[in-house]
Order: sequence, then C-alpha cells, then structure tokens
Amino acid sequence: MFKIGVMWLAAILWAAAAQAQVAVPSIVPGIYATENPAAIKWGAPTSVGMGYLESSSQRSQTGSTYGFSGASAGLRWVSERYAVAGEQTTLDSYQVPGFKEKTSSASGQVAVQLGSSFAIGGGMDSRNLDGLDISALGGIYNRAYVPAGHLARDTSQEGGGGISWRMGDTFFVGASGGRERFTVLDQTSGAFVLDGSRDVVKAGIGYRRGGRVLTHVEVYSIQRQDFAPPGGTPFGGSTLTAGVLEFNFSGLLVAYTTKGATATDQSTTTTSSYDIGLAGTRGLTFVAHSEERKVDRTALGFGKDSDQVTALQVSFLF
Repeated sequence: MFKIGVMWLAAILWAAAAQAQVAVPSIVPGIYATENPAAIKWGAPTSVGMGYLESSSQRSQTGSTYGFSGASAGLRWVSERYAVAGEQTTLDSYQVPGFKEKTSSASGQVAVQLGSSFAIGGGMDSRNLDGLDISALGGIYNRAYVPAGHLARDTSQEGGGGISWRMGDTFFVGASGGRERFTVLDQTSGAFVLDGSRDVVKAGIGYRRGGRVLTHVEVYSIQRQDFAPPGGTPFGGSTLTAGVLEFNFSGLLVAYTTKGATATDQSTTTTSSYDIGLAGTRGLTFVAHSEERKVDRTALGFGKDSDQVTALQVSFLF
C-alpha cells in the first residue's frame, strides 16, 4: 500500500509534463523542452506560448472522481549553434470537498551543436505537489507514512545530459542519462518521511522531413530504475516505450502518440494522445490536445484507474 500510494503521487507530478521526444523535437507547437535536452538544438524556429489544461481522474478502489485545472507557459530559443528551452505548468485540484492541492512543474534546458551533425545538452526538471490531505480519497490512497490531517510536499527532481546525432537531413538518434530524486516532506512536522533516488536512461530514433507535408515519426524508450531510499526497500522502477506520428499538411496539424509502461510491481500504464491544430511555419498557432491514461493494478489485487486530459495551446513562431 505504501508503494502504490507513492507511485500514484509520482504519476500526478509527471502528469503536467509535455509529451516531448528523445531524438528530435516534436513538430507540435507548445512543446518546448524535450526528454533529451540535446534534441532542442534541432527545434527551430524560436517559439513562445501559453496554454490552459484540465484533467479528470477516476479511482476504482474508492469510486472517487477529482481533477486539476491550470495554465502553462514556455519558450524555446534556437540560434545557429545554441538552444535554450524552458517550461512552467501550475495546476490546482477541484471536485473533491476538503481535498485541495497544487502541483507545479518547471523544466530548463540548454544545448550546443558540435559540427554539423551532433548536439549535446543538459537540463533539470522539477515537480512539486503541495498541500495534500490524501485522506479525502480514502482506500489505498491514504498515506499512512504522513499522519492524518498533516500537509505534505512531494517533490521530484531530475537532472542529466544527453546527445543527439543528426544523420543527413531526416534521421536522428538520441540518448540521455540522469538521476531522479523523489522526496516527501511532512510540512506540518517539518520532517522528511521519504527520500529516494534512481537512475533514468532514455533512447530514441526519429525521422523528420520538411516540405509541403512536414512529417515526424519517432520511437523511444525510458528506463527508470527502482527508487532506493536509504535503509529502505527499492521500489517503483518502470520501463516505458512510445511511438509518435505527427503531420503538418500546409498548416493543418494532426498528431498521435501512444505510450506503454510496465512497473516492477507488474502494474501497467497505457497512454493515448491526439493533437489537432492550425500551425504555419511562422506566426500564431492554435493546438487542441486530448489525452487518456489508463492504469491497471489488477495484478496487485486492485482495479483499473483512468485519467483524461484536455488542453488548448497558443504559440507564436518567430
């Protein structure tokens, strides 16, 4: 129960993350940072934007329904040799009486091109979940390791570096590695009740082609090792694989992403997302995003949970 609660909280922290890629950046405007910081170098043109998003979640164990709503903003600056990207998202909970929390995420990355074919980069991601009183949800989501009625801050921080190789004009290969730290702070008592860290490895291969039909196809994988809290039992590792199809037909954008993850506790998560919008090569762009996430914990004796996310992103391409 302890591990399940922690990984559900980790899922909330990562829910606001953009569905970026590893080898080469998405062609969907509004996605600024990438899973591999080196890849932002291939992300011209420079862009800036903001968006609004909502999520709704259902928990089979408790029958609870709750959600988050909030805003995001980001930018990506790309020059002949250097690139910088940053994102910020803030969400507030709603729908559950007596259950109030706020989650925020921030990403910062920098990359430099080496020669004509290689780019290296580094970055940091930070996500916080504040003011949580999980007892309002009941069931497996009670956090026995934080006393009832206490507020808590859950934090995930990940830092690392990567490399991306551009082979010719259309094929890209990328890889990155880093370290993620996950902590839970009892804000009422001021004590850390959980502090664990793990290695994260990412790799992908992508295809991107310009012209009248701008195309991006990519497959990538993310391996997260078990958290290893000092003196505790390792837990929470997972392997994620993803496939991306994105097309821009002379300003009409359509995109589809599918992800599947299996955790070391045999729970599985599948995610499907769709984007459609108006996006030229310069000026204002408008993109609508829809995403469904399903978590299956029947192997652990629990049910299936689901999350739905909708968002609208407005960007300007320079």
